[in-house]
Amino acid sequence: MWQVNRPIPPVVAQETVVVENLDYSPFKLFHLSILWRASISSRLEFSRVDLGSHEAKIKEMLLNEDPGEPHEYGITAVALIDWATRELIDGVVFHPVRVRKEGARGYVFAFCGCAWMYVVASHLPPAARNLELKADGSLTVPVVDIMKFGPLTRFLDHQSKL
Repeated sequence: MWQVNRPIPPVVAQETVVVENLDYSPFKLFHLSILWRASISSRLEFSRVDLGSHEAKIKEMLLNEDPGEPHEYGITAVALIDWATRELIDGVVFHPVRVRKEGARGYVFAFCGCAWMYVVASHLPPAARNLELKADGSLTVPVVDIMKFGPLTRFLDHQSKL
């Protein structure tokens, strides 16, 4: 769905891309399934993903095909680009990184040219409310320089110490 429709162009001139007409329910359930599967995985690359009591709730949402409200386990994204060329970096995938923002815990995954933040709480941080996936299928995606994207630089720093 995301890769087929290519809602973010290969070269991004603007600072923010507004994606519209996403099918909210399957799109959100897809992303929740990634988060949940990472949580139950025994693979080393997903060992930092621990949903705790949220694991059962998200599993129930998936089984019932219930995406919940946008603020429930909210999803945001940023487009990762090479700042010099403005090209979307769609081949980057890195292990999930745990983040905390304004009291809300979450995990950042990177794939399909974006870093996806999955908030593991029943509320989004105030700064993310305008950026969350909306029930109408819209998603505001800020564009960031991949080399200045905090979760990626922390991941690379951690890898260099191994």
